[in-house]
Amino acid sequence: MKTEKVKHLRQTIQDTQEFIRSFSTGAPQRNDSLSELDLSLHERVRAQLRAALFDVHDIFFTTTPEERLSLLQQDRELRTERKLREMVAIRTDLRLGFIFIVQSHFHMNAQLCRSVFLSNTPSLPFYLACRKKQKAPRTR
Repeated sequence: MKTEKVKHLRQTIQDTQEFIRSFSTGAPQRNDSLSELDLSLHERVRAQLRAALFDVHDIFFTTTPEERLSLLQQDRELRTERKLREMVAIRTDLRLGFIFIVQSHFHMNAQLCRSVFLSNTPSLPFYLACRKKQKAPRTR
């Protein structure tokens, strides 16, 4: 089973085993006695490892096939929901980018029209063209 829960448990097991190994081999090299806090941390990490191993055992050996199918269904729903959220985020980013481009385009055109209009010799056709651009219909 390659569900998110099983992947997470597997990663937890690997990380805690690696931490325990490094913790156990690091203490004798320092020639220090472990403090009470170090021993407490070591015991909590070992408890976390035991809990993850029990969870894996429960998933593969004590759950019924119906419960495993339910776990698979929940994982599929979770993945689908995550993909939908990513798609919505991408669409929102694209839409915001498009809106920014359109607004900056209109802003630049308005500045150009104002600068030409405020000069001493504005041409009527250019002024009308600027007005037409400024009143362009909004796109959705």
